[in-house]
Amino acid sequence: MKAAVIFSVPMSTAKPFVWRWRSQDSQHSTQSFRFYADCVADAERNGYEAGLGRIEGHSDDFSGKRA
Repeated sequence: MKAAVIFSVPMSTAKPFVWRWRSQDSQHSTQSFRFYADCVADAERNGYEAGLGRIEGHSDDFSGKRA
């Protein structure tokens, strides 16, 4: 099974962040998920392995640079 990376995306709404996934072969989630488990399940439904060892956090500012 191909690997997918789960990552959080900061939000400016009432939710502090949401979860998304992407793979090295340029596939990605078509929606955002409030719960980590829902994001993992979506990646697995699409043929990718995702788990606790594959979490990334991003803190993107408006210039596009990662902290």
